Amino acid sequence: MSVDARHFSNESNVELKMDRYEKIAYTYLARHGHTPIVHEPDGNVPPDLLTKEKIAVEVRLLNQNIEYGGRVKGVGDEAFPLMKGIENHLIGIANPSAERSAYVSFSFRRPLPKLKKLKSLVSKSLPVGIPEIGEDTFYQLTPTVNMHVVGASKWLNEPYVYSGCFDDDSGGFVLSELIRNAQICIDEKTEKIKPYRTSYERWWLVLIDSISFGLNDLELEVLKSSLAVPDCWTYVSFISLQDDRIAFRI
Repeated sequence: MSVDARHFSNESNVELKMDRYEKIAYTYLARHGHTPIVHEPDGNVPPDLLTKEKIAVEVRLLNQNIEYGGRVKGVGDEAFPLMKGIENHLIGIANPSAERSAYVSFSFRRPLPKLKKLKSLVSKSLPVGIPEIGEDTFYQLTPTVNMHVVGASKWLNEPYVYSGCFDDDSGGFVLSELIRNAQICIDEKTEKIKPYRTSYERWWLVLIDSISFGLNDLELEVLKSSLAVPDCWTYVSFISLQDDRIAFRI
């Protein structure tokens, strides 16, 4: 069997092994007639997908990133697991005297403490007396993490109910955040494909956009003029995470 035939012989099973973002890219490529498509044609190395035209496709989530400690990280890489751990921790905290529940929320910025330390601080700081209905009690747990405890109007199965968090490092103007983070993704993927660049003549970078919900014509022109895209990329496509029909290519 030739290399090409081997690549595309299992195309019917290709979606079974893909992650969420690769599936979005696959759907987009298939909709535009690029099938058959093979997933990881050379194993667990670039490219992620290979189209029938032998275009090597790399896929990445376009999310908000921050830089601290000399490293670039997605804003949710540490925060989501940390807050999920705190949510689970709150469920196990008893308060036999509580007749009503309290809502507990957090605001934070980087650097973040370790989960073990934060659990201890939460347990020590939670008030024994539930605040009055609607009363917001503020606690600074660390220099970068604050906790808010608000009295609820009724009992909600647990004394302390996790009610969300606010990430002070996220946000910003959508277009500027899109440009800044797209450049991070482009630079990262450009470096990643270097050892494999000569394996395929054409490469296509697909960014699954979790920052914006499409751009108007003026914003698109600003984006195009603001990004430095190396010649190794034939195309760079942006596909909305919320709706894969919202997409554009530069």
